Amino acid sequence: MKDKLKLFFILLILLANFAACSESLPDKKMVSVTVQYDGTTPADTLMLFVANPLYPSFPSLKNPGTKIRATMNSDGVYKFKFKADHEIGYYLIANLNPKKGRLYTEERFVKRRREVQSLVPLLIYETGDKVQIRISPKKVLPTYETYDPLRLFDFSYSGPGANKLEVLTQTHDIYQKIGVSGPSFDTNQKYRDGYAKCAKAIRAYIEDQKDKISPVAYELIMTDALYSLYLPQFKSILKYYKEVEGHLSPEELENIKNAYFNNIKDALPGINLSKTALTQSYYYYRYLIEKNRTDCYFIDHKEDPSLVFERMMSRYSGELRERMLTLFLYTSFGTLQFNDQLERAVKITNTDYCKDMLTELAKRKSSKKIGNFTLEDPAGNPVPLSKFKGKVIVMDFWFTGCGGCKWVYQNVLKKAEAAYYNNPEVVFLSISVDGPRSIWENSLKEEIYTSDMAVNLYTSGQGMNHPIISDFKIRGYPTIIIVNQEGKIDSYDLAEFKGGDGYAAISDRIDKLLTGIQ
Repeated sequence: MKDKLKLFFILLILLANFAACSESLPDKKMVSVTVQYDGTTPADTLMLFVANPLYPSFPSLKNPGTKIRATMNSDGVYKFKFKADHEIGYYLIANLNPKKGRLYTEERFVKRRREVQSLVPLLIYETGDKVQIRISPKKVLPTYETYDPLRLFDFSYSGPGANKLEVLTQTHDIYQKIGVSGPSFDTNQKYRDGYAKCAKAIRAYIEDQKDKISPVAYELIMTDALYSLYLPQFKSILKYYKEVEGHLSPEELENIKNAYFNNIKDALPGINLSKTALTQSYYYYRYLIEKNRTDCYFIDHKEDPSLVFERMMSRYSGELRERMLTLFLYTSFGTLQFNDQLERAVKITNTDYCKDMLTELAKRKSSKKIGNFTLEDPAGNPVPLSKFKGKVIVMDFWFTGCGGCKWVYQNVLKKAEAAYYNNPEVVFLSISVDGPRSIWENSLKEEIYTSDMAVNLYTSGQGMNHPIISDFKIRGYPTIIIVNQEGKIDSYDLAEFKGGDGYAAISDRIDKLLTGIQ
C-alpha cells in the first residue's frame, strides 16, 4: 500500500512539473511590452505594429501584419503582448489619435496631420522580452518639421530585454551628435569616407555594450546601425556624379568610377557579421539594393531598373535575394519587363511574407483591367472612370507639398498635356490625394501640380485611403499610370516617365497605343 501511495505521489509531482513546463513554453515565445506615455490622455489609443521587414520604418494602418490596440488601464499604462514568429524581430508603437499639441511647425503639416503618430523608432524584440518603455515629450521641440520620434520624445527602458533598446537608442544619439561630413569625393576624384568617424564611435559603443545583450541582438544592432548609417551615401554619390558628368574629362570620370568600386563593397570593411544577421537586418538588404542601383549607373551610364533587377538576380541567393527583389519590385519605378520580372521573382521565392507582397504586386501588372472607380471634380460632381472608356488615359496621382509631383508636372506632364490637348482619343487625369478640399482647390489655382488641360479629380477627402489608391497599390508619389483603350494597364510608373526625357517616354507609349504598335 505504501509503495502504491509513493508511486501515486511521484506521478502527481511529474504531472505538476509537466503542467508547469507546458505553461512556461508559450511564455518563452511571447513578447510583453508595457508603455507609459507621459503625453497621452485616457482617450488615446496606442497600437503596436509587429513590423514586416519589407515595409517602411514608420507605422501605417495599411500595412499587413500583426497590429495590437491598447487603451490606458487603471494604472495609467498601455499593455501589449504578442506571440513572436521569430527569435528576433522588429516592432513599432504609435498613437492612433494624436489630438493634443503641435506636432509640426509648418501650418500645412498641422492641417494635414498623419493618421498615426509614431512614438518610438524601429525597436527590436526577442522572444521572452518583458520590457517597460516610458515615453516623454521633449521639453524643447525642434523648430523644423519632423515626424522623427527621436527628435520629439525621450525614452527610458526597464525589464527583461530593455538593455538592447537602450543600446539601440544610444546609437541614434551618437549619430545625431557626430553626424557625417563632406562629399564622397575630393577635387582629385579620391574617395573620402564622411561616415567613418561616426561609424567608429557607434562600433566602439556597441562593442562596449556587448556583454549586456544577447549575441543575436548584438549582431543585429551592429548590422542595422552601420548599414543604416552608410545607406544615404549612394544618393549623394549619384547626385555628385551626375553633376560632374557633363564637365569632367573621361579620365576624371573613370577615376571616380574606380574610386567607387575600390572603396564601396557589399560588406563594410573590418566588420565580421554572420550571414544570419545580414539576412535578418532591416537595413542591410536596403543597402544592397541602393548599391546595385549605383553600380549599374556607373557600369551602364543610365538608370535602368531592368539592369538592376538582373544584377541582383544573378549576384545573390536565398532569403536575402528574395527580400531584395521583392522590395525592389514594390518600390522601384516600373519597367516594361515588370510582368516577366514578377513571375521570375515568384518562382524563386519561398519566404511567406515575400510571397504575400509579390501576390499583392500582381495588381500593378500590365493588362490588368482597372476598376470603375468614382472620383470628384472641382464642381463636386461624381466622375466614374468608365466615362473615359475607349481613350488612352494618363493618370497622375499627386498631393500638395510633394516636391517630386511638382517637378514631374512642370517638366514632363505639362508638356505632354499640351501636345495632346486637342486629341480626343487621349485624356489626362490629374488625381489629388490631398486631405482637406481647400488645399486641393488652392493647388488648382496655383497650377503648380496640374492645370486646366487635365481633368482634375479629387479623392473626396479620403486621401490615400481611397479605394483607387489601394487597388492600384500606390505607395509613392507622383505615380503615373497609362491605361489603354480597353481599360487595361499599359504601363505602371515607368522610370523613364520621371526623368529628363519623361515627355518623350510618355508620348512614345501614347503614340504606340494610338497606332496599335506594341
